[in-house]
Amino acid sequence: MRKKTKTHFHCILAVFLAILFVLQPLSTTNVEAKIVYVKLNSSVKKKVAANTSSKSKFYSDWRYWSQGASASYNFRKNGCRIVAYSKLLAELGYTGFGDPEGFFEWGKKHKYFQKGITENSPIGKAPTAYVNEMGGGTLKLEGKISLKKNNKKDAQTIMNYIKQGYYVIACRTSHFAYIGRQASLNYGAPVILDSFSGSTVNPAQIKTYATNDSTYTSFRYYSFKKSGTIVKPTATPKPTATPKPTATPKPTATPTPKVVRVVTPTPKPTATPKPTATPKPTATPTPKPTATPKPTATPTPKPTATPAPTYFTGWVIGTDGSLAINKTASTKYRIATIPEGAAVSVYPSKTSGNWYYVKYGSTYGYSYSTYITKTKPTVKTGTIKGTDGSLAIRAKGSTSGTLRGTVPEGKKVQVFTGRTSGSWIWIYYNGIAGYSAKKYIKM
Repeated sequence: MRKKTKTHFHCILAVFLAILFVLQPLSTTNVEAKIVYVKLNSSVKKKVAANTSSKSKFYSDWRYWSQGASASYNFRKNGCRIVAYSKLLAELGYTGFGDPEGFFEWGKKHKYFQKGITENSPIGKAPTAYVNEMGGGTLKLEGKISLKKNNKKDAQTIMNYIKQGYYVIACRTSHFAYIGRQASLNYGAPVILDSFSGSTVNPAQIKTYATNDSTYTSFRYYSFKKSGTIVKPTATPKPTATPKPTATPKPTATPTPKVVRVVTPTPKPTATPKPTATPKPTATPTPKPTATPKPTATPTPKPTATPAPTYFTGWVIGTDGSLAINKTASTKYRIATIPEGAAVSVYPSKTSGNWYYVKYGSTYGYSYSTYITKTKPTVKTGTIKGTDGSLAIRAKGSTSGTLRGTVPEGKKVQVFTGRTSGSWIWIYYNGIAGYSAKKYIKM
């Protein structure tokens, strides 16, 4: 009897231990317990530093857009959410607004923002409305998730949403920041593309940032479904002033004519003339025939020389993927972009400093002359082969060059054979241009 009781106890214990083992949670891969910032070299720091001039100076790469680049004090102080929304749209390929100030003007016109850089309710709807207006897809604000102020757990939560395809904006009481989706996937942890220190006009505030940020209390996440083509907005023409009506002139008085008495004199009788003698007829001479003139040869007109064209064709080369066309010879008022390698018409007579006046498609404006060459580049098609999954595109021909993007294995790219740097060669893929290692590109 004791033997049976003991055996029965062992069976129950074995079953209990088996259930306990099954209920143990599966281990998950820990995301690095850091929310990292984009590393800035000294030259970029100067370009994104707080602005002290009367003109806004936004950096050409959307990832480095800073509220501190604005010439407006209100924008430097409160423009973080405008910058975050602009970066979200730029990563989706929507850059028709030019820069964050351009997006703010669009939002103000459509009643999403107010003059003081504040947002009208509902919060977070401005980027979805912009995508709906431009077409090319559907952007939807799916919801808002509270964070636990635990850096490791929060990083894991954010990364899970990014891996599911969502686009994330981190929030706290007085600050918004966009978390770069592709940058986070490349790094393996959330990468905050912050709008930097813009609340002051002191450029010295651009410093090295902390490696964690547990001050964020929540994040909003968006889904995007691509469909159709993005429509580039056209600049709204300024209304012309209505001319003032001209005054109707007063009628001038018609003078009353004076009556003039005219006395007609009585003519004196003229004397009767004496008759003149009839002249004798003179002989009519016979005319001599005139010689017929020889015909003169009609000279053949010389062709007039064709006047030289007022423009020349240039090619865009050396950008990070595209070159801006601005309304004026400055970085303000971007109205369109020119893809890397594309041909443009350049009007040298309208050059303004370092800015060419160009035409691309049906758009006219100013582009920076450094990125336009008169020599047509040699472009070939290459295929990415032999990588571990993707090939990096960098700002310079070195592994220390800033990472601009990646090309998945097997994808085709445009290769600019005349632009190399050692074992690196210039390529263009999906809106991004830069240097990649030659050995992984098969032509």
